[in-house]
Parts: sequence; structure tokens; C-alpha cells
Amino acid sequence: MVHGPLCNAKTFPMICGDCGNVFFFFSCDCGSRVRFDKLGPPWPIHDCDASWARGLRRRTDPNGRITVRLSEYVTATRRPDFAGIDPQIVRRARRMRDEPPAIVRKEPAAGSRRDVLGTLREIYRQRDPLKAFDLPDTGMARGMLGPLGKQPIGQITVHAPRAESAQQDSYTAFVPAALIADRRLRRGLGVLAHVEGIAVGSRVVWFCNGLRVI
Repeated sequence: MVHGPLCNAKTFPMICGDCGNVFFFFSCDCGSRVRFDKLGPPWPIHDCDASWARGLRRRTDPNGRITVRLSEYVTATRRPDFAGIDPQIVRRARRMRDEPPAIVRKEPAAGSRRDVLGTLREIYRQRDPLKAFDLPDTGMARGMLGPLGKQPIGQITVHAPRAESAQQDSYTAFVPAALIADRRLRRGLGVLAHVEGIAVGSRVVWFCNGLRVI
């Protein structure tokens, strides 16, 4: 059906009473009533998933996919032609809201590698690894640091939720300062961190050699 002046089609901006975001309300004499996040193709539908959406943060990408932040640790992404969010995801988000997840610190083993998908919880753009390991400022000490002694270093902590429970794994890693120099990188963002366990003297620590916002 094509709507136009003959059916008295109107579109105007409104503020959603559930989530507080602006949407565009379309109506006409044909009986159509539609709420859009944006005007124009692909015409993303504004769907707040009833009262559960109250206070939730959401965004719509250029392709119309909607990402809803269900809780501090859970987001759901869906296509604009899908009417709702997987009930399992909603139940998990509510459980995590009502029962804050336990945090388990993950210790590295030398040579171990992980792709950590989670929430950036801490970011320090400058760290002195010599002080962290109580080492003197000498060439020999810096050689013991491996990649930590060859470049400016920072530190991050990422919390990764487990799919089967409300528990979260916590990874604290040294990271090249160049990877976290962008000031738009901040706590609370979803990230994918590539970390590996490296030996520094008698200790093994996580070292992040790749980081991107998701």
C-alpha cells in the first residue's frame, strides 16, 4: 500500500514514554499506526519490547539493526523485521539485574591465548611496568619485561560474561599505550581483546596485543 495526501498521511516526532528516545509516529486514515526510529530506508521500527524497555539504552545502525542494552553486561542485536528479543536473552538479563554476577579473576599461563569478548571495566593509559614488578630502571630489567619494556604501556580490565551462568571472568592485562590512546575508548564499552600470557621473571601476566570496540 502506498500512502500519501489522499489518506491524510502524517509523520511527526514524539518522545517514547517507555525508553525516552525520540521516534517518528506515522498515521493515516487507512488505519496505519507505525513508530519509526528513523525516516527513510530501511525504515527501522521503534519497538520497546513493552515495559522491559523502560530506561534501556538502544541504538540503530545504518542497516536498521537495533542493539538494545538489556543490562550492564548483556546486549541484544536484532534485525528491524524481527518483532522482539529472544526470551532467553531477556530472562538472562533480568536474572543478572536481580542477581549481580560473581567476578572471577582469570590467571594466565605462559603461552595461553584468549579472545575476550566483554565490557571494558578499567582503563589506565599509563602504567610503569618497572614499578609494577618492583624492578630497577636498568637495561637488564627492561630486557626481562619483554614487550612491556619496549614501548609505552597501559592497563585494561575486561569482564566477560559466561553464557551458561551469571558469573563473569575478569581479565586484567597490560596493553601498548598506542592501542588505548583514543580518548573515545572508555569504561562500559563492549570490546574484543586479544590477550596472551607472557612470562616476566617468575610471574606470568596477561598482555593485550589487539583491542577493538564492538
